[in-house]
Amino acid sequence: MSPLLHSLMHVQSARAQDTFRFESSPLGDKGSGLDAHSYSLEVRRGFGTLGPAALVYDEYAICSASILRGNYKSLSVRIGSPIFFNLFGQSVPVTDVLVHPVADVAVLVLKNPVTYKSSSSIPVLGGGPASAAPGTRVQVSSWNFASLLQEADEWLVQPRYCGSGPGSLCATGAADSAALIAADGQLIGLVGGKGNRVQDGLESVVDLTEPSVQKFIAVATNRVAPTPPTPPTPPTPPTTPAPPPTTPPTPSTETPATEAPTTAPSSSTEVPPSTKRPSTKTCSISTKNGMPNKEPVLLRENAVNGALAFRDPDQDGSIELAAGERVLLVCSGSGNSLVVDKTQQEAVVECVEDTTFLFKGQQVEWSKLGCKSLAASSARRRGKCGNAGEFSRIEIGFEAADGFAVQIENCFNSVTFDAVYSRMNMTPAITGHESGGKRPQFDPAGFYEGFNPNTLYTNKVQKKTVGELLGDPSLGDKYIKTSWYFLARGHLSAKADYILDAQQHATFYYINAAPQWQSFNGKNWENLEDSVRKWVIDSGRSVQVVTGIWGTATLPNKDGQETELYLGGSKKNLRVPKYYWKVVYDPATKEGAAFVGMNNPYHVTTEEDVFCKDECARYSWISWSQKDQDKGYSFCCDVNEFKKTVTILPNDIDVQTLL
Repeated sequence: MSPLLHSLMHVQSARAQDTFRFESSPLGDKGSGLDAHSYSLEVRRGFGTLGPAALVYDEYAICSASILRGNYKSLSVRIGSPIFFNLFGQSVPVTDVLVHPVADVAVLVLKNPVTYKSSSSIPVLGGGPASAAPGTRVQVSSWNFASLLQEADEWLVQPRYCGSGPGSLCATGAADSAALIAADGQLIGLVGGKGNRVQDGLESVVDLTEPSVQKFIAVATNRVAPTPPTPPTPPTPPTTPAPPPTTPPTPSTETPATEAPTTAPSSSTEVPPSTKRPSTKTCSISTKNGMPNKEPVLLRENAVNGALAFRDPDQDGSIELAAGERVLLVCSGSGNSLVVDKTQQEAVVECVEDTTFLFKGQQVEWSKLGCKSLAASSARRRGKCGNAGEFSRIEIGFEAADGFAVQIENCFNSVTFDAVYSRMNMTPAITGHESGGKRPQFDPAGFYEGFNPNTLYTNKVQKKTVGELLGDPSLGDKYIKTSWYFLARGHLSAKADYILDAQQHATFYYINAAPQWQSFNGKNWENLEDSVRKWVIDSGRSVQVVTGIWGTATLPNKDGQETELYLGGSKKNLRVPKYYWKVVYDPATKEGAAFVGMNNPYHVTTEEDVFCKDECARYSWISWSQKDQDKGYSFCCDVNEFKKTVTILPNDIDVQTLL
């Protein structure tokens, strides 16, 4: 019997010790001493991440039942479907599913035992701190990143997430994917979240200290719990039966606490918890070719602190919903509404089966759940950004009655009207993005006081502006052409970085663009964007992407002096950046890389222009002509070296090693 199986069946008698205990090798000072079977893993179907963690050993996986019961928290696991264990890289079919009748816990019976690769690193997935009772020292690791542990302080405890077990198990809402919680060297719970780096995304906590949960696991895995020690002989009871207690008895501190189902008959023999199987009916929505005409935005049902999360597809481009699972459809925008009910802009619909959903008690086909017009995004100011708070933080996303779904976070200079940087999350779900949609016009959205940036981007005005800046109108004609050599509206967060047509339209704000030479925009920069997306899909990693500008491009004036370029001319508004840059950061592993491109086909790059050691040899997956000046001379940096020059990168981008 493995040490973990022994631990599963070994219930300590003392309430404070009523937890799983790693008897063979408890958590050490670096948390790397879990036994070979004790892996907490992210459960995935295909390449779509399921939030709750699973504790996998041999041919069983213990996880939250929420991933099976078809609610909005996650995708479904169906009997016969393979599930993917991220740390192991193995896909194993599920042959049976057993669900606790009350507690949020289930056991998946796997066709084959899952073997482990190594026990040298922390086998934990997760994206944030978690806590047990206030003041308890808690060790949590993100994903399989073993070198650091996060310690939760008592202020992280939030009672709404508390379990009912002896440990008063709680966890902060900062966890977003999945995590194993260990306190004082003991495993006490599994945390499940919404995934995809959703802030405050905690959804469920499986309390592994609960005696009935421990009993259920032992029964579900076909193991017989060891006979508890024989308690001291009690006094001879009176011949007349005592009346039943009016309050639940206090658990003994000398014998294991046991618990029978509430429906079990009174008996001197314990009846183990029964098991039940969830429905296997599902709905499948293809984001590539199965969306309604004039589509809504798909969101998770409940907002957390006013924040709503998108319902993204898996890597096959499908959104899989279990029967009974709900999704929020939003037809945002003035005058917009659902086609099936013109009095509503949004609705929660429930999966029935295949492409049939329940709307206001009536079964409706998915194709009928479109909007009067495409869901419209909006942009709102949300405080300050920049290291000194010198810029405006603007969120682009979709507004609903209960909150706002943030798609892009922009940092904007409201004085010079420069888009400083744009920040977004990218996941393997991008493989399901729609294509072929119309490109809308860029929207000033009220952020450009006193002028219309659209006018400044016209070819005629560009020629005039450049000629005036350089002191000779003919120089405007020399540098600004009608093909390739003109200043385009260069996206920071690209249209193709998003899945739904409505999300792609949300990238067309001037606050998400900067003047970019088309020869660079349509060649090396576009190739870099495409390569990053392909790498995210192929690697299966979820990353943060921050894209911005730095410096000001120059051209020689009529006297041969280098002169800074601005679309706003002498007012020095809308600068033409010298550099475009993109930082790709994996918060789970704290790996990252910075990619930089020269935004000037007329400038010959010098050693001084390349401000870091070029690391591009590491990234063979990028398809570009790296040192072609016409296409945009480019180089790659260690992020920490990059930050010495480009000082505006957000401080929470904590890169510790190269991607």
